[in-house]
Amino acid sequence: MKDSGLGRRHGSEGILKYTEAQTVAQQRLVPLAPSFGMDDERHAALMSAGLKAMKAFRLR
Repeated sequence: MKDSGLGRRHGSEGILKYTEAQTVAQQRLVPLAPSFGMDDERHAALMSAGLKAMKAFRLR
């Protein structure tokens, strides 16, 4: 806490003050990317239609 610089500023409290949590996720089972040969717009339309159908049938 004196002149060493290892007190509040450079200790664990100081590091927590200048950092923030970040979530890192990895998709393992079902890939969310378009299938080989499918463009992004078609994939987005297909996913949107599927989600709308699931919402209509109240599926989760």
